[in-house]
Amino acid sequence: MKTNSNKIVLTAVFLMILLASLSSQPQENCRKPKVQIDEKKITEIREIRSRYFKDIEKKKIKIQEKKLEIKKVLLDEYDMDKLKDLTYDMHKIMAELQIIEFSIDAEIKEILTDAEFHRYIQHRQKMKKMRRFGHAPGKSKRH
Repeated sequence: MKTNSNKIVLTAVFLMILLASLSSQPQENCRKPKVQIDEKKITEIREIRSRYFKDIEKKKIKIQEKKLEIKKVLLDEYDMDKLKDLTYDMHKIMAELQIIEFSIDAEIKEILTDAEFHRYIQHRQKMKKMRRFGHAPGKSKRH
C-alpha cells in the first residue's frame, strides 16, 4: 500500500515539475508590443515592466534552483519529505511570480483603454505561447 502511494506522489511530483518547466518560460521583455497603442503608452509599459524585471529574474532563478534540488533528491536520496518541501517551496515562488505579473498588468491596465488592454493581453498571451513552442523572435527551440 505504501509503495502505491509513493508512486502516486512521485508521479504527481514529476507532473508538477514537467508542468512547471513548461510554464517557466521567460516572460516577455520590454519590446514594443505590436498592438495599436500609441508610443507614449508603450514607453510607460516598458517603464512598468522594467521596474519589475530584476524581481522577476530573481524568482525565475530561484525556481530553477528548486527544480535542480528536486532532481538531485530524486536521483540521490529519494526523500519524500524533502521532495514535498522543495515542491511546496518552488510553487510558492511560482505564485509570487504570478502575483508580480498581476501587479504589472494592474499598472498597465490603468494607462490603457479597455480595448487597448484587451489587445495587449491577447498579444502577450500569443507571444508566451510562441515562446513556449520556440517560435517567437529571440527564442531558440527547446531540445
